[in-house]
Amino acid sequence: MGRSSADAQPSKQVLIGSPGTSAYSEVGLFPRGTEASIDLMYKNTLSPALTIQTMADAHLPNSHPDVTPDWQPYDFPRTSLLEGIKVQLIEGSEGQRYAGSVPQVWGAVAGRRLAAHGGFCATTLMTTARQYIRDKYEHLAQVEPLNMFVEYLAPLPVGPYQVALETLHLGKRGSTIQARLISNEEEKDHTCTVGIIRFGILKDEGHTENIHPPVGPLPDRVNECMRWTDALYFFFNPPTGSVRTYVPNDKGTPFWSEKYGGQNSRYQWDKLDNGEKFQLEHITMLADLVPAIPANYAEEGLMVGARFRIPTTAIHIMFHSEVKDEEWLLTKSTMNRLHAGRFDMNIQIINDAGEIVASCVHLCSVIPQGKSGQITGKL
Repeated sequence: MGRSSADAQPSKQVLIGSPGTSAYSEVGLFPRGTEASIDLMYKNTLSPALTIQTMADAHLPNSHPDVTPDWQPYDFPRTSLLEGIKVQLIEGSEGQRYAGSVPQVWGAVAGRRLAAHGGFCATTLMTTARQYIRDKYEHLAQVEPLNMFVEYLAPLPVGPYQVALETLHLGKRGSTIQARLISNEEEKDHTCTVGIIRFGILKDEGHTENIHPPVGPLPDRVNECMRWTDALYFFFNPPTGSVRTYVPNDKGTPFWSEKYGGQNSRYQWDKLDNGEKFQLEHITMLADLVPAIPANYAEEGLMVGARFRIPTTAIHIMFHSEVKDEEWLLTKSTMNRLHAGRFDMNIQIINDAGEIVASCVHLCSVIPQGKSGQITGKL
């Protein structure tokens, strides 16, 4: 499934429609005055924003001109996830609160403002809860996350925040912690995201028989996949640029594969764009980076975001095994149904050995863009 190939094939380029940029300028993501040039990028067939290329460029970052010709530089540092989620204990909080700050590169457009990426929020809750349990209960051995449920209540603004923690259960075999992300913008505590995280021993100790049902055929990165990039998508949703993505190159590319899963599915291989290796901390972020599968059914593909907001409303994730220094991970995602403005995605995260390292149920809403009450068209 896995090694890079030196045999480059001719690149394919696919033009997709422009979502318009005025809304993104208003929240400060596009510099003022760049809207026309970015829109032109979509009208000029010689300079498409979405490019599909072969594995020969796997060593190149997304920003490289041979990978994303129309890459638009950010006006802020590309802080890594592991650096961005760092927090500090708040003095006088009796060990119950930590403070951190959402880097701008981990924000995305949420209505008319920048808000923290859902995967960043969930990862912050998990890692802060783990730090809390290690700080507060030093005698415990079971301090690795086993499963987590996260509910998104409101967008968390980019910038400073607090994490409030509470022990719900403490036991020899496992402990459960509640963690809340609180915005610093209001004097009164305003919970934006809440998570329930169960901790235990993630490493297999051989007490039970392991069963690994086959995950089915997986696309070969070298022979069946091509790189997918999208300059505008990276620009208005910077977290998406944190990984290099390869997708099956058959019918439906880049949004879905006729051979792998069909139109209600998405298979994609990812590696970190900054050269780091995947750790357990990256798993929830990776699950929330899967492009919304309803885009597979939209004529304009991912640019359906011009007509609809598609926020994550909840994530339930189970960690099956340790993740240490993985160069490549595959997300295998399937949507069961879109109905009444809500849809689900079942996501399996699989390593190079074909083992499921985590599984996730990802819930989202579909909200028409435009003024209050104005419907802009059906998906």
